[in-house]
Amino acid sequence: FDWKMFYAIWGVRYGSASPEAMELMQLRQDAEDELAVGNYRIMISARFMEAKTDGKDIITDRKVIPMMRQECGDRHSLCDFISAAGSPFGAFTICVRARNSAHEEGCCCPACSNKYEDMIAKTVRLTLAEAASKWLDKELLGQIQVSDGNIKVIKPAAGYASCPDHTLKRDIMDMLSGEYDLGIKLTESCAMIPDASICGFILMHPEAGFPVIRMISQQQYEDYAERRNMDKDTARRFLGHLLK
Repeated sequence: FDWKMFYAIWGVRYGSASPEAMELMQLRQDAEDELAVGNYRIMISARFMEAKTDGKDIITDRKVIPMMRQECGDRHSLCDFISAAGSPFGAFTICVRARNSAHEEGCCCPACSNKYEDMIAKTVRLTLAEAASKWLDKELLGQIQVSDGNIKVIKPAAGYASCPDHTLKRDIMDMLSGEYDLGIKLTESCAMIPDASICGFILMHPEAGFPVIRMISQQQYEDYAERRNMDKDTARRFLGHLLK
């Protein structure tokens, strides 16, 4: 459980001296009390498969997953960590649910969104989800190092800088359907419910890293949208912020 992250969600820099120190102590005590109740179920699902690449897409037997590429600097893409001959590839989801809740998960009513107790519970769930993600990192890395200590494992999350298209969450949910399904739902804007949820891809490569893609050209924008079968409105909604 990362207390730095917990405080950061509340807008507090961990370890900073402040006149409100007593309030911060109370905040931590309330979170510890919430954790002690144990009213949370932490769930992780991961599926692994073989993948290839053509330099633009990650290709599996289930689907083709288009990727973007940096247009300056190293010009890297997540595709670079998949070989044309075939590499291990995975998708994962994590979510933290309250075992007993008076309201439907993801409820946005004033009572759920503004009550201090509910805000504490939400912050605890979000921090537990990140803790579960770090646990998965260690488990995967530990297993890989047994066979090949040179391999790096990364888990780029859909919607973040390495793959900044939030609609990729739909692909991940599809890849983990059936027995791998944790019951996570996506809104029209691809927000995840329950709120304490994470999803992404798993790549294993000696040089694996997180290429930062902040902006793309009109040419790449149009090419990517076509590979994603996006209409103009959908492309504008989910990709428009990336245009130079």
